[in-house]
Amino acid sequence: MTRRQKNLSIGALAKATGVPVNTLRTWESRYGFPCSTRLPSGHRRYGEEQVQHIQWASRAIKLGHKPSTLESLSTNALQMLVKKEHKQVFSPLNKPPAKHIKKWLQNVDNLNMAALEKDLFDGCKLHGAVGLFDQLLKPFLFELGRGWQTGRFTVAQEHAASECVSNFISVKWPRIVTDSNGARVVLATLPDQQHILGLQQVAVVLSMHGYKVSFIGRGAPVPALLQAVTQLQPTALMISIPISRSEQAKTALLRELRSQIDDSIQIIVGGSGAPINIPGILTLGSTAQLNDWAIQNNAPSEKIGVEPKTLMW
Repeated sequence: MTRRQKNLSIGALAKATGVPVNTLRTWESRYGFPCSTRLPSGHRRYGEEQVQHIQWASRAIKLGHKPSTLESLSTNALQMLVKKEHKQVFSPLNKPPAKHIKKWLQNVDNLNMAALEKDLFDGCKLHGAVGLFDQLLKPFLFELGRGWQTGRFTVAQEHAASECVSNFISVKWPRIVTDSNGARVVLATLPDQQHILGLQQVAVVLSMHGYKVSFIGRGAPVPALLQAVTQLQPTALMISIPISRSEQAKTALLRELRSQIDDSIQIIVGGSGAPINIPGILTLGSTAQLNDWAIQNNAPSEKIGVEPKTLMW
């Protein structure tokens, strides 16, 4: 192996893979990957082949595999594992993407975020917030996730697209938040989940119906969620759950929350990985269903002068 092939610092490896430096250090010390050599100064150096290895390992871990089970796998073996797994995880929506979604995905291919932002604006103008989220964003984000898992999109492409969508929503959302006297809802993810795009969409819809939204955000541990609910006494705790392989783990967490939160406070889950049929927990399968729930439980939409089914912002 040439010197040039061993020129990546741990910081450069983290930047190339999207995996934080501290996580890389933990994986290396506990599980033996990524593989490094040491300079006389003691600094780590990584071969360029480690970029692809860590990217596939990261995908496998996000699908629910433990790092300890991956330490002996080659890059090719990791790739085969992820591709096999994604066929199971993504099977519910196996239809080819619609023409307009293909156009959005081509913008991701080209890293053309200005065009993607225009697509979002046009979609909202044409379909309203609910239509944008259900008819356009939902299949787009699904295909974006599938493309990342299968290697179509690089870390840079996936991150850029996710940030574009997140920024579009987060910039628009504060414009519709007013001094509401509506019911309060707490929004969060489960402790091990970091994706908040679903929560941002929920926040938009609830805010447009006049709810007070308390955005706890990503990865809050169970004690923190319980403390927030106890302090705020919301009408509901809403949890966004993206695709995840560990049904048993998320079901156990939700049951724990339900057992410790007063029955007068609804627990509502949504997202592509949301389980169904958990006693005492309501599952909403679409933004339209969320919109209907908002009308039935607060019904202040007439105060802001919008048609509930065609919410704009």
